[in-house]
Amino acid sequence: MKKRKLILIVVIIAALFFVGGGMYATQEDTELRIKLNTNKTVPQGEEMDILIASDIHYLSPDLMEEGLLEKVLLETGDGKITHYSEEIMDAFIEEVLERQPDLLVLSGDLTFDGEKESHIALEEKLSVLKDNDIEVSVIPGNHDINAYNARGFSEDSTYKVDSVSAEEFEEVYSELGYETAVSQDPSSLSYVTELSEDAWVIMLDSNKYAFHNQQRKSISSGQIKEGTLEWLAFVLEESKKRGIQPLVVNHHNFLNHHRSTNNSFTLDNSEEVVELLNRYQVNLTFSGHIHLQDIANEGDFYDIASGSLSVYPHYFGEVTVNPSKNNLTYGTSRLNLGETLTDYSKDFFNDVSRKKVFSHLLYFELDDSVTERMTDTFVQFNHAYFTGTIDEAYDSIKASTGFSHWERISGTRYKDYILQGLEENRHNSRNLEKSFISDN
Repeated sequence: MKKRKLILIVVIIAALFFVGGGMYATQEDTELRIKLNTNKTVPQGEEMDILIASDIHYLSPDLMEEGLLEKVLLETGDGKITHYSEEIMDAFIEEVLERQPDLLVLSGDLTFDGEKESHIALEEKLSVLKDNDIEVSVIPGNHDINAYNARGFSEDSTYKVDSVSAEEFEEVYSELGYETAVSQDPSSLSYVTELSEDAWVIMLDSNKYAFHNQQRKSISSGQIKEGTLEWLAFVLEESKKRGIQPLVVNHHNFLNHHRSTNNSFTLDNSEEVVELLNRYQVNLTFSGHIHLQDIANEGDFYDIASGSLSVYPHYFGEVTVNPSKNNLTYGTSRLNLGETLTDYSKDFFNDVSRKKVFSHLLYFELDDSVTERMTDTFVQFNHAYFTGTIDEAYDSIKASTGFSHWERISGTRYKDYILQGLEENRHNSRNLEKSFISDN
């Protein structure tokens, strides 16, 4: 009889627990999930500086020899110069050390294709920043975990190498966000970094790496899982209760940045995620993945997609947050790679664009002069698109001799890419100043 009473009491307590709001509503659970760092160096109300970079695609120098990699990138890439990733990272580390931000955020695709050796080598480079009291927060991208195509490059062939699991990723980067997280999602690699006493950075993991090995490829699309959405709602509710303003970072885009390139770039459930963020008056997010620099908006909700650090012009973002004034400013800087490497990168990017569209236009059997003019216009547009300068190049592109041919041609995907991109991205994608959260 006593045993039955005990069981009944346990059942009643459990029922009251779930009726009272579930696992995200109890004080005990809050204490377990929110572990504030009382030794933060940035006090409440202070202005904070964040640097943000995306899509580094770092490849360990031990996994590449001269020759094949550059050829592969020229023929199949989008302009990234992974064969110079060592020089890019060294220059970037030097830049960060000089600027001394309160936080460096890296929003995914840290490695070329998830090579374990690349992850370990990159973490060693980033640890220099930690040694100099600069906080670093990283999240994975679609290329970073369970990467089926993880490989090294010899002079004339490739060879398979080990990738990392989700558990190994967290272990490698344990000191770059995970160990000091004030909350971590139990169903993904999402977590919260405490930027200051009144600001959090929510690092979201939207990748589908659990299915990479099943499908024998890396899945480029992303989705915030149901469990992660519940955790995100919990974190947003806690930030609201505590008067803390959240910044939200993800690899995949929260909004569409181009109609013809939405597949696999924008979150599968972006509407649901944005609706949740709007519910908590969060109207600004940061993402990457698309490799080009762009700021998209739907009404008062903005998503800043950072250009790839590995692609010309090698942008990284500068964010200044002032919680006491409910204000955030964003700007872009070009990584200083020196004149020689910068010129090489620009030429390489334009050569990739030219090679891609020229070979495509050959199928249309146009006059050579027309093909050349259309190619020139495409190269000009693609350069402006990736650098976020369509607002400056718009009139020049429209007036180019090749543009009228693009307007008249049919049956090519590049026509929509240019025409839609010109009209949809005719805005300043390099700078933004706005309220940190919505006023309504």
